[in-house]
Amino acid sequence: MPTTPHLDRRTVLVLPLLAALSGCAAAGHGAPATAAGATSSPSGSASATAAATEPGVPDVQALVARMSTALQRGDRQAFLDCLSGDAGSARAAAASWFDSVRALPMRVRGLQPVSGIDGWADPGAGQPWTFAFRHQLTGIDRAPVQEWYGAPVVRYDGRWVFGDWGGVLDGDLGTTTRYVGDYRQLWDDGPTRLLRGRRVALLTSAYRDAAACRRALAIVEDGVRRTIQVLGSGGVAVPPEQLLVAVPTLEHRTLFDYHGGVVSSPQASYAGFTRGLPERDAEQQPRSDRPGVSARIVLEPGVLDDEDELRATATHESVHAYLATAWGGEARLPWADEGIAGFVDTGGDEELHLDHLGAAATALDGPIHHLGQLVFDSGTDDTVAGAYATAYAACAYAVATAGLARTLQLLRADRRGDDNPYPAAGFPDAGAFEAGLRRWVKEELA
Repeated sequence: MPTTPHLDRRTVLVLPLLAALSGCAAAGHGAPATAAGATSSPSGSASATAAATEPGVPDVQALVARMSTALQRGDRQAFLDCLSGDAGSARAAAASWFDSVRALPMRVRGLQPVSGIDGWADPGAGQPWTFAFRHQLTGIDRAPVQEWYGAPVVRYDGRWVFGDWGGVLDGDLGTTTRYVGDYRQLWDDGPTRLLRGRRVALLTSAYRDAAACRRALAIVEDGVRRTIQVLGSGGVAVPPEQLLVAVPTLEHRTLFDYHGGVVSSPQASYAGFTRGLPERDAEQQPRSDRPGVSARIVLEPGVLDDEDELRATATHESVHAYLATAWGGEARLPWADEGIAGFVDTGGDEELHLDHLGAAATALDGPIHHLGQLVFDSGTDDTVAGAYATAYAACAYAVATAGLARTLQLLRADRRGDDNPYPAAGFPDAGAFEAGLRRWVKEELA
């Protein structure tokens, strides 16, 4: 699928994608039946023979425990011994993953089973088992976070071992099941380099030019500083931990290739996305009513070639990241998250402000009959740009009418789950807000 060229920031709104806080399937449902690239060991192999019975939960728990101990101790060979000797390419991928993870500063690094425990069903005969990589990046993650992997368990030389190393589990757009970890981390793609600034840690491939990465870090820091300043002036207590900003390898054709291989909008291009990582309870369910313990910002590689675009995208995505970690919950108003992020990244630029309002006026007079119709993750560049512009206009109107602090109170009330959050900013309800928005846009453009 061809990559759509990036849009010019001076004419349309930047298109970063907010990936919402992920949820999990209800207790009792198993993990997805397949994992990205998962294959079992060759059935005709002399050593990887089919076992008389499928592995049980205790077998897989013991396997994951062996692998976790090897990872914690830095025992590369013991780690690889937990994979089938017939899975040559998988062992090579796992070795690269092991080296990358061990090279990064982590207070916690280990593996734990998911399938078959804490109410999650075992996957069934011949299907991949799910396990979690539990980790805490030093100075970045407030508490340990998880990404979920899936691999078949096979019999090899008299022991249960993993038959593949296929990377993080993909999300399935055909269901409502989404997993924390349905996108690739940089350590899934080979050696990495971590550069630390004051508020940002930039994670890239080790093969990227180091000097270019240092320049990019300085620009991203500049954008994040603006976010901290604006949110702080509105009363948001920004968490002190560094934000992790990752740039995928160039082999990924689009941002969605990196996002678990899921392409929801092949017609529109995006500059980045943010994934908030929630705290989990004892049954592996996200506590979505609590602040996230961390966030991951992922930038499309081409953004690094445009300094203005990089700064604006870093500003935009850091708004998402800080609100996820400061407030938790999930925005329900369609315009809320993208509106406040667009408002902050516009930075008071009058030309951009009028450009956005012009695009919003066109959208409101055409395909968007009310704010509930805003869609950010499907459509063409034009329709998605119209949605982002309308969200910006809604937030700018709220700030112009009620001030930044009260607008942020409205957004927080929405994340708390208030049925009608609008009174927090002095608006009676959604209908009154939208009517006022339409009048205000026309007045601003007059």
